[in-house]
Amino acid sequence: MTTSVAAVEVTLAGPAQAAGWVRPLENYTTNGGYTGPRPGHNGVDIIAPPGTDIRAASGGVVEQAYWDDGCGWYVGIRHSTNEGTLYCHMISPPLVSVGQSVSTGQVIGHVGSTGDSGTPHLHFQTHVGTTTDENNTTDPMTFMSARGVNLAGGNPPPTNPPPSGGPYNVTTFANAPGYASATSTTQTGTLNAGTNYVYCKYWGRNVGNSTSYNHWWLKTDLDTGSPWQNQYVSAYYLNNWGNDEALTDNGVSIPSC
Repeated sequence: MTTSVAAVEVTLAGPAQAAGWVRPLENYTTNGGYTGPRPGHNGVDIIAPPGTDIRAASGGVVEQAYWDDGCGWYVGIRHSTNEGTLYCHMISPPLVSVGQSVSTGQVIGHVGSTGDSGTPHLHFQTHVGTTTDENNTTDPMTFMSARGVNLAGGNPPPTNPPPSGGPYNVTTFANAPGYASATSTTQTGTLNAGTNYVYCKYWGRNVGNSTSYNHWWLKTDLDTGSPWQNQYVSAYYLNNWGNDEALTDNGVSIPSC
């Protein structure tokens, strides 16, 4: 189960006409978890393998297509004057851009585990009002049911969540500071120098200088810190690496998250 994700606070611009509603993940069902039983969790989680198509629940206009430390890569869509949906933790930048009109069921991105997430899934939020902030979230199960869609009508969540990759053995030449995401600048802990394991890599902010640099970040568990699980350290600290490379001790490229 992922940690709580607060709503991304934005103001929705103009009305957009919606035509029909569908499940955002065609073949998968929600495991519940709206704010009621999970305080501070402003949507529901739908667990699916990484790379699964995420579809616009209805037609509308893209209001957000950005990175957020909580949501990771995410999309917000305006469906009408008083309706909005949010799609979090995409595996990579969205397939749509701000201001773009989308149709019901259009693929807008793919399931991932970016941001504040422990396993690949879609965090799906529904909003009624002129903003998508924490004060106007509504239970997506009820919201979608009122529009003729049963979020529990797909395949059940896997018994064991899909792995995000690894572990892969690596060696770090120095203590590596850990962060909650590949773009965060607030250190959460430390991965000690020596033999370690990592799960996968994610493209983020650069570490290094003009001649030695690396944009890859490795998802791993830290030796110290809070939180220490599912944090990120720069591939700059690997013994086996090159500029913008991230290799295991055996010289194998670590797969993307």
